[in-house]
Amino acid sequence: MQVQFQHPYLIASRGVYNPGFGSAPADVMSKVHTLLDILAWGATSACVAGVIVVGAMMAISHHRGTGSEHAASLGRVMGACVLLGTAGPLVQFLT
Repeated sequence: MQVQFQHPYLIASRGVYNPGFGSAPADVMSKVHTLLDILAWGATSACVAGVIVVGAMMAISHHRGTGSEHAASLGRVMGACVLLGTAGPLVQFLT
């Protein structure tokens, strides 16, 4: 017994469905760009806050006379800042 699916995109006699080259509506794209701008602003603010917090922790540690591994924390925060700073231009270059 053979079963046939009658969904318009899955009928074997028509071949594979081709969605074509569509584009997103303009109002959706403007909202997406606004959302990405807000996220980029927030991530940049988080990087600046991270550097300030690690710097404050280093200053407090130095004032107390205790040695701790804040350089690794600073390295991670700076790595995140570099990643964030290069993400936008890299995506612009690739598109």
